[in-house]
Amino acid sequence: MLADDYILVAPFCLINCCPGFLPRCFSRAVASGKGKKKIINSLVATRVSPCHSHQSSSIEMSMDRLKNFIETITELSEENWSVLANCLTEMQFKKNEPLLKEGQICHTVYFISSGSCKSCYNLDGKEINTAFYFENDFATNLKSLTTASKSEYAIKTCEPAKVVRFDKFKLLEAYSKSHQIEAFGRKVLELSVAKQEEHANGFKLLTPKQRIDELVSKHPDFLQRASLTQLASYLGISRETLSRFRAAR
Repeated sequence: MLADDYILVAPFCLINCCPGFLPRCFSRAVASGKGKKKIINSLVATRVSPCHSHQSSSIEMSMDRLKNFIETITELSEENWSVLANCLTEMQFKKNEPLLKEGQICHTVYFISSGSCKSCYNLDGKEINTAFYFENDFATNLKSLTTASKSEYAIKTCEPAKVVRFDKFKLLEAYSKSHQIEAFGRKVLELSVAKQEEHANGFKLLTPKQRIDELVSKHPDFLQRASLTQLASYLGISRETLSRFRAAR
């Protein structure tokens, strides 16, 4: 993959990568000044199972939600929305269904229209949660997406979910056709980096009690929509410690 490829892929995909990764990639790409933006021509055929079937009204609602979200963060003309729409597929998942499996190569970015998802991996038979995604969040695995390596963790639903699927290869092509679409991707990148840094800084700068207080004040959805075990794993504390802190509030 050329340096320019990272410029095309990264704006949508730094959701599950350390914040320090992107600046190095961008600096290498800018410094090199070599190559044209590479468009990958091969497409990955995705088979949608019957449980993911949907009505046209449901599709319109998810697409409208995405379009409305885009309008809150950047400009996108109707013409460019039509270009972007060709990259999209609306899908529905039941609770605990995988969007991405451990060991699978990621070719997709997901916009969460409704419901919630999480990224997690198995450690000695115990599920470790590393991120949660709610409405208007994007979920993917950057490392797998950009290097075609097998994913080291899964992304799966915590509750029934409707998502909009971005096809990686079609997205690369759309970036090359529209500066507005590329700018949208870069804006999504900024939001994703901020979310990653917030979680990482919590472990560096805050005590377990402060992390819980921060979580409750900024993200009440976590307490309402994730189990105690999932929350404890995400916060890096034991379930008993979380229960004790919650009882003392």
